[in-house]
Amino acid sequence: MIVTRSWLNEWVDLSNISTDELVKKFNSIGLEVDSISTYEVPKKIVFGRVLECKKHPDADKLNICLVDIGTSTRQIVCGASNVRAGLDVVVATIGAVMPNGITIKPVKLRGVESEGMICSAKEIGLEEMNAGIIELDSSIGSYALGEEVCENPIFSDDLIEIELTANRGDCLSIRGIARDLCAAYDKSLKEEKTEENDDKRIGIGRILSLSHENNLNVNLLYKAVDLKDLKLPFIVKLRLAQIENTKESDIESLMHYATHSSGVILRAYDHKFFCAKDEVLAKVSLCQDENGYASIMTKDNKKASTVGIIQEDASKVSLENGVVLIEASYIPPDIISKKMQEVKMVSGPMYYRTSRGSEPELNIGLSYCIAALESN
Repeated sequence: MIVTRSWLNEWVDLSNISTDELVKKFNSIGLEVDSISTYEVPKKIVFGRVLECKKHPDADKLNICLVDIGTSTRQIVCGASNVRAGLDVVVATIGAVMPNGITIKPVKLRGVESEGMICSAKEIGLEEMNAGIIELDSSIGSYALGEEVCENPIFSDDLIEIELTANRGDCLSIRGIARDLCAAYDKSLKEEKTEENDDKRIGIGRILSLSHENNLNVNLLYKAVDLKDLKLPFIVKLRLAQIENTKESDIESLMHYATHSSGVILRAYDHKFFCAKDEVLAKVSLCQDENGYASIMTKDNKKASTVGIIQEDASKVSLENGVVLIEASYIPPDIISKKMQEVKMVSGPMYYRTSRGSEPELNIGLSYCIAALESN
Protein backbone atom coordinates (compact mmCIF):
# COMPACT_ATOMS: atom_id res chain seq x y z
CA MET A 1 0.00 0.00 0.00
CA ILE A 2 1.49 3.31 -1.13
CA VAL A 3 0.76 6.57 0.69
CA THR A 4 2.25 10.06 0.58
CA ARG A 5 2.41 12.63 3.38
CA SER A 6 0.38 15.19 1.44
CA TRP A 7 -2.32 12.63 0.62
CA LEU A 8 -2.52 11.37 4.20
CA ASN A 9 -2.78 14.98 5.34
CA GLU A 10 -6.12 15.23 3.53
CA TRP A 11 -7.52 12.83 6.14
CA VAL A 12 -5.38 13.45 9.27
CA ASP A 13 -3.37 16.47 10.41
CA LEU A 14 0.35 15.61 10.19
CA SER A 15 1.67 19.17 10.37
CA ASN A 16 3.58 18.63 13.63
CA ILE A 17 4.76 15.08 12.89
CA SER A 18 8.05 14.42 11.06
CA THR A 19 8.33 11.64 8.51
CA ASP A 20 10.83 9.79 10.72
CA GLU A 21 8.36 9.88 13.60
CA LEU A 22 5.55 8.82 11.28
CA VAL A 23 7.53 5.79 10.08
CA LYS A 24 8.27 4.75 13.68
CA LYS A 25 4.59 5.05 14.53
CA PHE A 26 3.59 2.94 11.52
CA ASN A 27 5.95 0.16 12.60
CA SER A 28 4.78 0.34 16.21
CA ILE A 29 1.11 -0.16 15.27
CA GLY A 30 1.78 -3.11 12.97
CA LEU A 31 1.91 -1.27 9.64
CA GLU A 32 5.39 -2.28 8.53
CA VAL A 33 7.13 0.31 6.36
CA ASP A 34 8.83 -1.32 3.39
CA SER A 35 10.42 1.75 1.75
CA ILE A 36 10.51 5.56 1.75
CA SER A 37 11.13 7.91 -1.18
CA THR A 38 11.57 11.66 -0.81
CA TYR A 39 10.75 14.20 -3.53
CA GLU A 40 13.06 17.20 -3.45
CA VAL A 41 12.56 19.59 -6.35
CA PRO A 42 15.74 21.70 -6.72
CA LYS A 43 15.94 25.38 -5.86
CA LYS A 44 15.44 28.01 -8.57
CA ILE A 45 12.61 26.00 -10.12
CA VAL A 46 9.54 28.23 -9.91
CA PHE A 47 5.89 28.59 -10.87
CA GLY A 48 5.37 30.51 -14.10
CA ARG A 49 2.71 31.43 -16.65
CA VAL A 50 3.00 31.35 -20.43
CA LEU A 51 1.90 34.76 -21.64
CA GLU A 52 2.62 34.26 -25.33
CA CYS A 53 3.48 31.27 -27.50
CA LYS A 54 4.46 31.41 -31.16
CA LYS A 55 6.15 29.07 -33.60
CA HIS A 56 9.93 29.18 -33.94
CA PRO A 57 10.73 30.59 -37.41
CA ASP A 58 13.42 27.98 -38.07
CA ALA A 59 12.15 24.83 -36.32
CA ASP A 60 8.77 23.15 -36.77
CA LYS A 61 8.74 21.47 -33.34
CA LEU A 62 9.89 24.47 -31.27
CA ASN A 63 7.89 27.36 -29.83
CA ILE A 64 9.08 30.73 -28.57
CA CYS A 65 7.33 31.53 -25.27
CA LEU A 66 7.16 34.62 -23.09
CA VAL A 67 6.88 33.35 -19.52
CA ASP A 68 5.97 35.37 -16.42
CA ILE A 69 8.07 34.09 -13.49
CA GLY A 70 6.82 36.64 -10.98
CA THR A 71 9.82 38.94 -10.78
CA SER A 72 10.26 39.25 -14.54
CA THR A 73 9.29 37.90 -17.95
CA ARG A 74 11.62 35.50 -19.71
CA GLN A 75 11.84 34.29 -23.31
CA ILE A 76 12.03 30.49 -23.33
CA VAL A 77 12.18 28.17 -26.31
CA CYS A 78 10.10 25.05 -25.66
CA GLY A 79 9.60 21.89 -27.73
CA ALA A 80 6.66 20.41 -25.77
CA SER A 81 3.57 19.74 -27.87
CA ASN A 82 1.20 20.88 -25.08
CA VAL A 83 2.74 24.31 -24.42
CA ARG A 84 0.34 27.21 -25.06
CA ALA A 85 -0.50 30.72 -23.96
CA GLY A 86 -2.35 30.96 -20.64
CA LEU A 87 -0.85 27.79 -19.19
CA ASP A 88 0.60 27.77 -15.67
CA VAL A 89 3.86 25.84 -15.74
CA VAL A 90 7.00 24.87 -13.82
CA VAL A 91 10.09 26.79 -14.94
CA ALA A 92 13.74 26.01 -14.25
CA THR A 93 15.41 29.43 -14.11
CA ILE A 94 19.03 30.32 -14.86
CA GLY A 95 21.33 28.67 -12.33
CA ALA A 96 19.00 25.82 -11.37
CA VAL A 97 20.77 22.47 -11.01
CA MET A 98 18.45 19.76 -12.33
CA PRO A 99 18.15 16.28 -10.78
CA ASN A 100 20.21 14.88 -13.69
CA GLY A 101 23.06 17.25 -12.80
CA ILE A 102 22.62 19.72 -15.68
CA THR A 103 22.82 23.43 -14.77
CA ILE A 104 20.38 25.71 -16.58
CA LYS A 105 22.19 28.42 -18.56
CA PRO A 106 21.19 30.96 -21.22
CA VAL A 107 21.36 29.28 -24.63
CA LYS A 108 20.50 29.89 -28.27
CA LEU A 109 18.23 27.36 -29.94
CA ARG A 110 18.23 27.68 -33.73
CA GLY A 111 19.32 31.28 -33.40
CA VAL A 112 16.76 32.30 -30.75
CA GLU A 113 17.82 33.10 -27.16
CA SER A 114 16.26 31.04 -24.38
CA GLU A 115 16.50 31.89 -20.67
CA GLY A 116 15.33 28.86 -18.76
CA MET A 117 13.38 25.65 -19.32
CA ILE A 118 9.69 24.83 -19.04
CA CYS A 119 9.71 21.43 -17.31
CA SER A 120 8.01 18.07 -17.46
CA ALA A 121 7.37 16.09 -14.26
CA LYS A 122 10.27 13.72 -14.95
CA GLU A 123 12.70 16.62 -15.48
CA ILE A 124 12.13 17.89 -11.92
CA GLY A 125 12.39 14.46 -10.30
CA LEU A 126 8.76 13.31 -10.21
CA GLU A 127 7.22 10.25 -11.84
CA GLU A 128 6.52 10.59 -15.52
CA MET A 129 2.85 11.49 -15.89
CA ASN A 130 2.40 12.09 -19.60
CA ALA A 131 4.25 13.32 -22.63
CA GLY A 132 4.86 17.04 -22.38
CA ILE A 133 5.30 19.72 -19.76
CA ILE A 134 3.47 20.01 -16.44
CA GLU A 135 0.08 21.73 -16.68
CA LEU A 136 -0.71 23.25 -13.28
CA ASP A 137 -4.15 23.91 -11.81
CA SER A 138 -5.82 24.73 -8.49
CA SER A 139 -5.61 21.11 -7.29
CA ILE A 140 -2.14 21.80 -5.83
CA GLY A 141 -3.49 24.60 -3.64
CA SER A 142 -2.56 28.27 -3.78
CA TYR A 143 0.70 29.35 -5.35
CA ALA A 144 2.27 32.58 -6.62
CA LEU A 145 4.17 33.13 -9.83
CA GLY A 146 7.87 33.13 -9.03
CA GLU A 147 7.44 31.04 -5.87
CA GLU A 148 9.84 28.10 -5.68
CA VAL A 149 8.08 24.83 -6.44
CA CYS A 150 9.87 23.07 -3.55
CA GLU A 151 7.86 25.24 -1.11
CA ASN A 152 4.63 23.54 -2.18
CA PRO A 153 3.87 20.36 -0.15
CA ILE A 154 2.64 18.49 -3.23
CA PHE A 155 6.08 18.81 -4.81
CA SER A 156 8.08 18.41 -1.57
CA ASP A 157 6.62 15.13 -0.41
CA ASP A 158 7.48 11.73 1.03
CA LEU A 159 6.21 8.51 -0.49
CA ILE A 160 5.88 5.60 1.95
CA GLU A 161 5.21 2.00 0.96
CA ILE A 162 3.60 -0.14 3.64
CA GLU A 163 3.60 -3.94 3.64
CA LEU A 164 0.12 -5.09 4.60
CA THR A 165 -0.88 -8.55 5.74
CA ALA A 166 -3.90 -10.18 4.07
CA ASN A 167 -6.17 -9.44 7.05
CA ARG A 168 -5.70 -5.65 6.84
CA GLY A 169 -8.15 -4.85 4.09
CA ASP A 170 -9.26 -1.92 6.25
CA CYS A 171 -5.91 -0.26 5.47
CA LEU A 172 -6.06 -0.63 1.68
CA SER A 173 -6.78 3.09 1.33
CA ILE A 174 -5.35 6.45 2.35
CA ARG A 175 -8.35 6.98 4.64
CA GLY A 176 -7.89 3.54 6.19
CA ILE A 177 -4.23 4.23 7.02
CA ALA A 178 -5.17 7.68 8.34
CA ARG A 179 -7.83 6.12 10.55
CA ASP A 180 -5.20 3.98 12.30
CA LEU A 181 -2.95 7.03 12.69
CA CYS A 182 -5.82 8.94 14.28
CA ALA A 183 -6.20 6.20 16.87
CA ALA A 184 -2.45 6.10 17.50
CA TYR A 185 -2.09 9.88 17.86
CA ASP A 186 -5.51 10.53 19.43
CA LYS A 187 -6.51 12.76 16.54
CA SER A 188 -9.79 13.21 14.69
CA LEU A 189 -10.25 11.91 11.17
CA LYS A 190 -10.90 14.66 8.64
CA GLU A 191 -13.98 14.18 6.51
CA GLU A 192 -14.55 15.67 3.06
CA LYS A 193 -16.94 18.61 2.95
CA THR A 194 -18.56 18.78 -0.44
CA GLU A 195 -20.79 21.43 -1.98
CA GLU A 196 -23.67 20.76 -4.30
CA ASN A 197 -23.03 21.73 -7.93
CA ASP A 198 -26.36 22.01 -9.66
CA ASP A 199 -24.74 22.54 -13.07
CA LYS A 200 -23.29 19.03 -13.17
CA ARG A 201 -25.46 17.17 -10.67
CA ILE A 202 -28.53 15.40 -12.02
CA GLY A 203 -31.64 14.29 -10.15
CA ILE A 204 -30.93 10.55 -10.03
CA GLY A 205 -34.60 9.55 -9.82
CA ARG A 206 -35.35 11.11 -13.20
CA ILE A 207 -32.79 9.04 -15.09
CA LEU A 208 -32.27 5.84 -13.06
CA SER A 209 -34.57 3.06 -11.96
CA LEU A 210 -33.02 0.31 -9.80
CA SER A 211 -34.59 -3.07 -9.12
CA HIS A 212 -33.03 -5.86 -7.09
CA GLU A 213 -33.45 -9.39 -5.87
CA ASN A 214 -33.55 -9.97 -2.13
CA ASN A 215 -30.85 -11.52 0.09
CA LEU A 216 -27.84 -10.80 -2.14
CA ASN A 217 -25.82 -9.19 0.69
CA VAL A 218 -24.79 -6.28 -1.50
CA ASN A 219 -24.94 -2.56 -0.76
CA LEU A 220 -25.12 -0.12 -3.67
CA LEU A 221 -25.27 3.66 -3.94
CA TYR A 222 -25.56 5.67 -7.17
CA LYS A 223 -25.17 9.25 -8.31
CA ALA A 224 -25.26 10.74 -11.78
CA VAL A 225 -23.00 13.39 -13.27
CA ASP A 226 -23.18 15.18 -16.61
CA LEU A 227 -19.58 15.17 -17.82
CA LYS A 228 -18.40 18.13 -19.87
CA ASP A 229 -14.88 17.85 -21.27
CA LEU A 230 -13.48 15.86 -18.37
CA LYS A 231 -9.86 16.67 -17.61
CA LEU A 232 -7.98 15.12 -14.71
CA PRO A 233 -6.61 17.61 -12.16
CA PHE A 234 -2.81 17.70 -11.90
CA ILE A 235 -2.80 16.22 -8.41
CA VAL A 236 -4.79 13.19 -9.58
CA LYS A 237 -2.36 12.53 -12.44
CA LEU A 238 0.63 12.88 -10.13
CA ARG A 239 -0.69 10.62 -7.41
CA LEU A 240 -1.80 7.93 -9.85
CA ALA A 241 1.71 7.96 -11.30
CA GLN A 242 3.12 7.67 -7.77
CA ILE A 243 1.04 4.58 -7.00
CA GLU A 244 1.67 3.23 -10.52
CA ASN A 245 -2.03 2.94 -11.27
CA THR A 246 -2.71 5.13 -14.31
CA LYS A 247 -5.60 3.81 -16.42
CA GLU A 248 -6.53 4.07 -20.09
CA SER A 249 -9.33 6.62 -19.68
CA ASP A 250 -9.60 9.69 -17.46
CA ILE A 251 -12.88 8.61 -15.89
CA GLU A 252 -11.49 5.17 -15.00
CA SER A 253 -8.37 6.81 -13.60
CA LEU A 254 -10.53 9.02 -11.41
CA MET A 255 -12.46 6.01 -10.09
CA HIS A 256 -9.20 4.31 -9.07
CA TYR A 257 -7.93 7.53 -7.48
CA ALA A 258 -11.06 7.97 -5.37
CA THR A 259 -11.05 4.29 -4.41
CA HIS A 260 -7.38 4.38 -3.36
CA SER A 261 -8.09 7.45 -1.25
CA SER A 262 -11.42 6.48 0.34
CA GLY A 263 -11.36 2.67 0.22
CA VAL A 264 -14.83 2.54 -1.36
CA ILE A 265 -15.20 0.48 -4.54
CA LEU A 266 -16.27 2.87 -7.30
CA ARG A 267 -17.27 2.30 -10.91
CA ALA A 268 -18.42 4.55 -13.72
CA TYR A 269 -21.06 3.36 -16.19
CA ASP A 270 -22.21 4.78 -19.48
CA HIS A 271 -25.78 5.85 -18.73
CA LYS A 272 -26.89 4.94 -22.26
CA PHE A 273 -25.82 1.32 -21.74
CA PHE A 274 -28.87 0.84 -19.48
CA CYS A 275 -31.35 2.75 -21.66
CA ALA A 276 -33.64 1.34 -24.29
CA LYS A 277 -33.66 3.07 -27.65
CA ASP A 278 -34.98 6.66 -27.49
CA GLU A 279 -35.40 6.46 -23.68
CA VAL A 280 -33.63 8.50 -20.98
CA LEU A 281 -34.50 6.29 -18.01
CA ALA A 282 -31.70 3.83 -17.25
CA LYS A 283 -33.12 0.58 -15.88
CA VAL A 284 -30.55 -1.15 -13.68
CA SER A 285 -31.11 -4.55 -12.11
CA LEU A 286 -29.16 -6.26 -9.32
CA CYS A 287 -29.63 -9.99 -9.60
CA GLN A 288 -27.83 -13.32 -9.57
CA ASP A 289 -26.18 -14.40 -12.80
CA GLU A 290 -26.02 -17.97 -14.09
CA ASN A 291 -23.09 -18.75 -11.75
CA GLY A 292 -24.70 -17.30 -8.64
CA TYR A 293 -22.71 -14.04 -8.57
CA ALA A 294 -24.43 -10.77 -7.70
CA SER A 295 -24.40 -8.84 -10.98
CA ILE A 296 -25.51 -5.51 -12.41
CA MET A 297 -27.70 -6.13 -15.46
CA THR A 298 -29.74 -4.16 -17.98
CA LYS A 299 -33.46 -4.67 -18.47
CA ASP A 300 -32.74 -7.06 -21.34
CA ASN A 301 -30.16 -9.05 -19.29
CA LYS A 302 -26.94 -7.58 -20.67
CA LYS A 303 -24.33 -7.73 -17.94
CA ALA A 304 -22.69 -4.45 -16.87
CA SER A 305 -20.56 -5.85 -14.05
CA THR A 306 -20.15 -8.57 -11.47
CA VAL A 307 -20.24 -6.88 -8.07
CA GLY A 308 -16.82 -6.88 -6.46
CA ILE A 309 -15.22 -8.78 -9.35
CA ILE A 310 -15.09 -7.08 -12.76
CA GLN A 311 -16.83 -4.59 -15.03
CA GLU A 312 -17.74 -5.45 -18.60
CA ASP A 313 -16.05 -3.30 -21.24
CA ALA A 314 -19.33 -2.51 -22.98
CA SER A 315 -20.67 -0.64 -19.92
CA LYS A 316 -17.58 1.51 -19.39
CA VAL A 317 -17.53 5.22 -20.15
CA SER A 318 -15.74 5.91 -23.42
CA LEU A 319 -16.48 9.62 -23.93
CA GLU A 320 -15.50 12.77 -22.02
CA ASN A 321 -19.01 14.23 -22.33
CA GLY A 322 -22.45 12.95 -21.37
CA VAL A 323 -24.29 11.41 -18.45
CA VAL A 324 -22.32 8.99 -16.28
CA LEU A 325 -23.61 6.78 -13.48
CA ILE A 326 -21.19 6.52 -10.54
CA GLU A 327 -21.66 3.41 -8.43
CA ALA A 328 -20.31 2.75 -4.94
CA SER A 329 -20.57 -0.87 -3.82
CA TYR A 330 -19.82 -3.13 -0.89
CA ILE A 331 -20.00 -6.91 -0.64
CA PRO A 332 -18.72 -8.83 2.42
CA PRO A 333 -15.24 -10.26 1.71
CA ASP A 334 -16.08 -13.73 3.03
CA ILE A 335 -19.02 -14.03 0.63
CA ILE A 336 -17.14 -12.94 -2.47
CA SER A 337 -14.04 -15.01 -1.63
CA LYS A 338 -16.09 -18.13 -0.98
CA LYS A 339 -18.00 -17.68 -4.23
CA MET A 340 -14.76 -17.28 -6.17
CA GLN A 341 -13.49 -20.56 -4.74
CA GLU A 342 -16.70 -22.30 -5.79
CA VAL A 343 -16.91 -20.84 -9.31
CA LYS A 344 -13.71 -19.32 -10.70
CA MET A 345 -14.02 -16.36 -13.03
CA VAL A 346 -11.76 -13.67 -14.49
CA SER A 347 -11.41 -10.81 -12.02
CA GLY A 348 -10.51 -7.13 -12.34
CA PRO A 349 -8.15 -5.05 -10.17
CA MET A 350 -10.86 -4.21 -7.62
CA TYR A 351 -11.29 -7.86 -6.59
CA TYR A 352 -8.12 -7.64 -4.50
CA ARG A 353 -9.81 -4.98 -2.36
CA THR A 354 -13.28 -6.54 -2.13
CA SER A 355 -11.90 -9.98 -1.21
CA ARG A 356 -9.97 -8.43 1.70
CA GLY A 357 -12.67 -6.05 2.83
CA SER A 358 -13.42 -2.72 1.18
CA GLU A 359 -14.84 0.37 2.91
CA PRO A 360 -18.57 -0.11 3.69
CA GLU A 361 -19.32 3.61 4.25
CA LEU A 362 -20.28 4.16 0.63
CA ASN A 363 -21.29 7.80 0.87
CA ILE A 364 -17.75 8.81 1.87
CA GLY A 365 -16.22 7.41 -1.30
CA LEU A 366 -19.02 8.59 -3.55
CA SER A 367 -18.86 12.14 -2.19
CA TYR A 368 -15.06 12.19 -2.57
CA CYS A 369 -15.37 11.00 -6.17
CA ILE A 370 -18.10 13.47 -7.09
CA ALA A 371 -16.11 16.35 -5.56
CA ALA A 372 -13.10 15.39 -7.71
CA LEU A 373 -15.29 15.21 -10.82
CA GLU A 374 -16.92 18.55 -10.16
CA SER A 375 -13.61 20.30 -9.52
CA ASN A 376 -12.81 19.74 -13.21
